[in-house]
Amino acid sequence: MAKQKFHYEVNEHGDRLEVEGFACDDEFDYEMLAQTAAKDYHRNHDGWESSWPVDMVIYAFSDAEDGKELWRGEVDREAVPSFRASTKKLN
Repeated sequence: MAKQKFHYEVNEHGDRLEVEGFACDDEFDYEMLAQTAAKDYHRNHDGWESSWPVDMVIYAFSDAEDGKELWRGEVDREAVPSFRASTKKLN
C-alpha cells in the first residue's frame, strides 16, 4: 500500500491543512481521523478562536489519489473545566 497523507479543510479557515501524526492501516475510523485533524487545527492553526462545532472535509493524498474527498462532517469541541486555587489565611 502506498503511503497516504490526509489533508483537511475547516469551514472558517479556508486552507487545506495536513493532518499530522495520524497513522493508518487498510481499515481505519474516519471519525478518529477527523478528531485528530480537529486537534491539529485547535493546537496549531488558531482553532481555539473558532466557533465550534466546525464543518470539516478530509481529503486523501497518495501516489494513486490526489485530493479525493474521503469524509465530510461536523466536529465539536468539548469543554474542559479548569480550576484555580488560592490560599486563605487561617484564623
